[in-house]
Amino acid sequence: MSQGPGAPVTRSLICFLNRFTAETEERFLNTWRAEARYRPTVHWGVKVVGAFERNRVFSDTISTRQYDIASRRLEPEVSWNIRQAVQLISAVQFAQKTDALKQRSATILKLPLEARFTRVRRLQLSARGEMARVSVDGEAVGLAQYELPDGRGPGTSFLWNVTGNYVLNQYLRASFSYDGRAPADAPVIHTMRLQLSAVF
Repeated sequence: MSQGPGAPVTRSLICFLNRFTAETEERFLNTWRAEARYRPTVHWGVKVVGAFERNRVFSDTISTRQYDIASRRLEPEVSWNIRQAVQLISAVQFAQKTDALKQRSATILKLPLEARFTRVRRLQLSARGEMARVSVDGEAVGLAQYELPDGRGPGTSFLWNVTGNYVLNQYLRASFSYDGRAPADAPVIHTMRLQLSAVF
């Protein structure tokens, strides 16, 4: 499989040590990421991403702030360029996470679909939808309740987003975004933003 530009394998390492009034908190984040790209034709592209991450937090006094999560991810993606203006992207994102401090784990499956439309110097429009299926084994509380399932609750949830930028003339530009979230066990949340900016 041919590889795209840039380094195909990357690593990031982040360490923090926070000292509060009554406790010390240590954070450690280590990520390995490998990416391969292949373009069989001008209009079709394939990308595969594999990643391993170790995310660890230790607290002297607050047990609910502690976790040691190892994550393994696989993300194959297919893109299709329709002419120069339209691009469709479909992917499958699969992750398994386990917490070494507790007997708890999570399996995450995401199915994102994205469409982009571009009109040079006039309009940029993108729409994205995602279904996620999350299963959690064991009791996840505190920070682990958010980190282990990627910020999603157990069950099936949906996200969608539409964003756009439009150039009205040489001085005025308009942008908007609409976000929707449908958690597995909570009401649907809608958020919309509109902005008009002038450049002189």
